[in-house]
Parts: sequence; C-alpha cells; structure tokens
Amino acid sequence: MEVLAINILLCVFLGIIGFQDFKYRAIHFLLVILVFAAGVSLLIFNAVPIAIFAVTLLFITLMVTLLWLYLSAKNGRWINPFKKYIGLGDVLFFFAVTPLFAVQNYLFFFTTGMVVALFLALLYFRKKHQASIPLAGILAFYLIGLKGFAWVLQKDIFYTFNYF
Repeated sequence: MEVLAINILLCVFLGIIGFQDFKYRAIHFLLVILVFAAGVSLLIFNAVPIAIFAVTLLFITLMVTLLWLYLSAKNGRWINPFKKYIGLGDVLFFFAVTPLFAVQNYLFFFTTGMVVALFLALLYFRKKHQASIPLAGILAFYLIGLKGFAWVLQKDIFYTFNYF
C-alpha cells in the first residue's frame, strides 16, 4: 500500500514538473527534492541495494561532466552550459530520477526520452518557433507513462532489465 501511495505522489510531482516546465520553462527546486525523496523511498520499500542507486548516480554524473567538457572543448574555453545549452532544472531532474532506475534501465529511459524529446521538438516546438525545449517536462510526462505501463503490465521495468 505504501509503494502505491509513493508512486501516486511521484506521478503528481512529475505532473506538476511537466506542467511548470511547459508553461514557465522552469521547475521549482522543491519538486526536484520531492521526486528524489519519493525515489529513495521506493528504493527502501522495494529493498533495492543502494549500490544500484550509486552506480546510476555515477553514470549521470559522468554524462553531465562529459557534456560540460565537450561543450567547453567545442567553444575553446571553459563555459557554463546552463547559460546557453541546457537548463539547470533539466540536469537536476536527471539526478532526481536516478533512484528510480538501475543503470541499464536509466540508460534506456535517458536514450528513449531524448528520442521522444527530439521528436516532439521537431514536430511541435519547431512550429511554435521556440528556442528552448521543456526537456524536464517531456521526460516527466514520459516517466509517468512508463510508470503507468509498468503498473498495467505488473512488470518491474525500473530495477530489472527483462521487459517481457
């Protein structure tokens, strides 16, 4: 019962993040903390080893660091990627959802989420001539969809890598 309540709260928090990011192109920091807390709570209730979370956290830290190094090398100087390339809320969202996934599942979520975001950017946001993409919002709604998919199928698609 507790796991269901946490998942419902998590989806509410993700829905608010999605709404805020689409409407304001910003997300409230408290929501990021609440998503992270819900994820850690699910880790505890599902008795997932902390090492799974640690490896996933290490992976996203490496990805963000490599992105920063790449953008700095591309510009020929050290840059702050949050000024032009990616929003701080997007990166905080990447970290906030790490407790929800084993590393291979996070990689699947991250990759497919980027494909969904790219697809939406090409179709929808290009027509509106917007310079920014609500990445955290897109990924939040995508994660709600994945949670619903897992609930309907009664499959763990977050901590194990066997989907079917």
